[in-house]
Amino acid sequence: MKQLQFRLAARTDAAGKYNAEAPLEGNEDNMYVDSNLSNNAQGEFMADQVVDLSDKGCLMVVADGMGGMNAGEVASDIAIKTVTSYFSPERMAETSFRDSRARCKYLEQVVEAADEAIKNDARRDKEHEGMGSTIILAWLCDDEICLTWCGDSRAYLFRPGKGFWQVSKDHSYVQGLVDDGKITIDEAFDHPYGNIITRSLGDPEKRAKADSKVFPVFEGDIFMLCSDGLSGVLRDHKTYDPDGQRIDNENLEDIIDANRHSMTDCRDALFAAAERNDWYDNVTAIVCEIVSGKPLPANLNEPPVSYPTPKVAHPEPLPGSDGEMINPSLPPRKKHLPLIIALAVVLLAGGGVLTWWLTSRYSNNNAEQRFFENCVNSNDYRTFLKLYPDGKNAELAKAKLEELYQDSCDKANNAKGLVDANQIQLKDEPKPEPKPEAKPEAKKEEKDPKKVNEKEKEKEKEKEKVPSSIILVPASTDNKDNKNKLDKKGYDLKPVGKTITPTQSAPAKNEEEAYNRCLKSNSYEACADYLDEWGKDGKKNEGHFNSIRSLFSKLYKAEANACDTKEKCEQFLRKHDGIMKKARMFGSGIDGQTKKIVRDKLAELNKGNGEKTSQDNTSRHKTSNGTTIKQPGSSLSKVKE
Repeated sequence: MKQLQFRLAARTDAAGKYNAEAPLEGNEDNMYVDSNLSNNAQGEFMADQVVDLSDKGCLMVVADGMGGMNAGEVASDIAIKTVTSYFSPERMAETSFRDSRARCKYLEQVVEAADEAIKNDARRDKEHEGMGSTIILAWLCDDEICLTWCGDSRAYLFRPGKGFWQVSKDHSYVQGLVDDGKITIDEAFDHPYGNIITRSLGDPEKRAKADSKVFPVFEGDIFMLCSDGLSGVLRDHKTYDPDGQRIDNENLEDIIDANRHSMTDCRDALFAAAERNDWYDNVTAIVCEIVSGKPLPANLNEPPVSYPTPKVAHPEPLPGSDGEMINPSLPPRKKHLPLIIALAVVLLAGGGVLTWWLTSRYSNNNAEQRFFENCVNSNDYRTFLKLYPDGKNAELAKAKLEELYQDSCDKANNAKGLVDANQIQLKDEPKPEPKPEAKPEAKKEEKDPKKVNEKEKEKEKEKEKVPSSIILVPASTDNKDNKNKLDKKGYDLKPVGKTITPTQSAPAKNEEEAYNRCLKSNSYEACADYLDEWGKDGKKNEGHFNSIRSLFSKLYKAEANACDTKEKCEQFLRKHDGIMKKARMFGSGIDGQTKKIVRDKLAELNKGNGEKTSQDNTSRHKTSNGTTIKQPGSSLSKVKE
């Protein structure tokens, strides 16, 4: 068989989260490459050097840390150290790797060990609570590659002249929407909840569960492992508009195809493109080309399909009753073959129908249940009822919607003075006993002239506080008039007859509500409120905090790109420092980036006498006022930055 040879290149960079004062300069990503597992040296490789594949093969690993710059990088470092310990020369010498099944099982053991090591460190050090990491490992051995992953770090395969495919599958909320048919893969790219992952290392609520696949490799194949800092800013393929016209955007497939002559050039081109497209997270990429190996079969199915189950070596033949050796891997006697084939077809057909029925039923039920559990306000419940009018939670949603409506009506009427507080009865409360009539002496006391005068004076004072043409109403979130004064209880003073709607929403009751409010509103102001209130030591949920911090950065950058007039840019800069301080990001990378974006635009506008900029600044993200913005050159991550 032809000797398999390969070459590779790798790089990790703090990129959009670069911070010279942070550990590893703000880089929470980590990686590990060992081009020869058979020798005693660990972690050695030279970029673009052609290497003969050894008996034990080559290992490539990417880990993306979560939990803040002082903990995310700790989690990814622990994951990589666990990998190196499991692939040390001593341990490798004592372990047998007969086939791909054994290799995949070993990689899954590594993932479980890394998960437990991260959790143990978080228990010992309170500052590391909430940290976690994704991980993806690729083990190239024989003529196969074993992939094992947990989280949303990805593996891709580029096959010249054939195509480009993502061969891993994200453990994320958005991937679940794609699987349920709610959104398309193209819509998943810039989904606002793209940073919510469903599996990771270090999750205190459950053990890490990895997935594994095995693929055959052929001469010319290029595999890439990367963190979502790269796949989150560059689409996989070319993008077209509804009319079928190509959108001029950079994508992973074109970049790899254009630079496949050198893995170093390929790596550098990917990083340069990510930077041009406003990278906002750490970026890690490992690219590996099969230089020499089995030729690609002409009739090979595309896209590539992994083995349904990893191959198993044939067991040793067992002695038969007549003394001859019987190999259990050999086919059965021919006379039984038709019957066995017919039985197998019936079983497979029945199993396929049963699997389809269970999958369609329970995937829909799971999606409905997840949606219902995330409902927090009346709009959420209305949307739920539109999507699942006959769902198992439909009646509960209607009851909750009615309860929220009645509660809001009671509060509004009470605030307007339309309902006396004593008349509002809760369903479970008994009606108050009627008050006994006052005695004649008491009635005389009420008519005392002195007391009557005192009450009239109090009424006059009340009239002085609020003019007769003004009423107190709940503050409205839709009110754009910032000149309205608020009284101590947070009510607008508005002329009678104008529309009355709630300038600010009620404060969140707890951290979880504030967290969901930011995600659902998709507004950088709501995210800043969360970071201000719940980013304090002692209150901070590291996973939620870092997720909201990342989402705030994306939304705020989109807001900066939306500035297209001199008035908007000047207004942005006036409130910028206050927002950065409130979001606890004053002096950070996003602080400097957004300020620079707006100042550059302001300079351009000053040259053009304040007219709108000609630059196309439309973006993937929505601003706080609902405007869709698209960044230059663009065609987002438990929750993760």
